[in-house]
Amino acid sequence: MLVGIIGNVNPKKVLDILGKTEKETTKIYEALGSSLKGHGIIMVPEGQLMTLARAYKKAGGKRFIGIVPTADKIWGWEHVKETAKECDERIEGMDWIRLPYDLTKKAEAFILLGFGTGSAMELNFIKYNYKFGKENKPVYAFTPLLDGGRLPRSIEYDIKDILTYFSKPDELRDLL
Repeated sequence: MLVGIIGNVNPKKVLDILGKTEKETTKIYEALGSSLKGHGIIMVPEGQLMTLARAYKKAGGKRFIGIVPTADKIWGWEHVKETAKECDERIEGMDWIRLPYDLTKKAEAFILLGFGTGSAMELNFIKYNYKFGKENKPVYAFTPLLDGGRLPRSIEYDIKDILTYFSKPDELRDLL
């Protein structure tokens, strides 16, 4: 199964909002990455999500696909150029506006690691792909990285039939 990884990429934001230490969040991302080793992963190779990707590879994960907006003319992609080199495969050619759609179309399931402006865009595409495209791709939301342990109620409502919360990295093995 190809699992889309979405969520906060800014470690300072996670630390400030959730009150966790850098050591705690690193341990969480590493455990999640190791838990995914039997699947492929697809994500933007950026920020704190790279901790997960590196742990995934170290645990024996074989297919890390980076989705890289090489055609972006508005915000550029320089900040992911180096980390994109760590991917086993890359999907390129789109901009940051098209990227969430392409990510949500390629993945077969999603792991949500926090909720921010970027993940809101991806969740919008998941919602509309579900509502109009009849795609029943599950979303597994990791409660320790969500402010208050849940998504905003309006988003939760829109994807409630495909949303499952989980609280421990090893639960992923049974969910996927």
